[in-house]
Amino acid sequence: MALKVELFKCPKCNNHFYEEEKADKCCAPKHCEDCGKELPYKWYRTVCEPCTERRKFEKARKMTYDEYLTEFGNNMLVVGGDNYFSDMDSIIDHYYGEEEIPQYAYGTEKIDIKINIDSAIENALENAYEDAEFSNLNKLQSFIDEWNAENGLTAYAENSKIIIWIPREEISNA
Repeated sequence: MALKVELFKCPKCNNHFYEEEKADKCCAPKHCEDCGKELPYKWYRTVCEPCTERRKFEKARKMTYDEYLTEFGNNMLVVGGDNYFSDMDSIIDHYYGEEEIPQYAYGTEKIDIKINIDSAIENALENAYEDAEFSNLNKLQSFIDEWNAENGLTAYAENSKIIIWIPREEISNA
């Protein structure tokens, strides 16, 4: 026997819900939980961009560039989420003469990019017969370890838990 189901439709996007309250709230304007600013339509976070940045800033450990070098060596620096710099001098050169000078940069963490032989073997065996396996894998692993040591790559990803102050006086005096 068929069951009758009552659905409620969002008047803006026509999505259907079992609960009327959810249909009413579906496309209703949402507001930042920190500042109250209206969020863009289909924004899936509860906080606007400026408040997200403020939250990251408040939680982060702040340090000078010298402290950063001492603790993290020659890691890169990130300004604005996608501008990577090898050192503070590069940031100073980049922003020399600019009206808006950032106050800080985020640190980075190194990511070693290496060939993963396990993934390569698994991929190679995908199209083989059911119980297929390679011999001399330890010899292959030794070769790959040696190759990775000589040819591995280093990438950098933003570490929003570390903030490095940009010396503004150096930019204006450069």
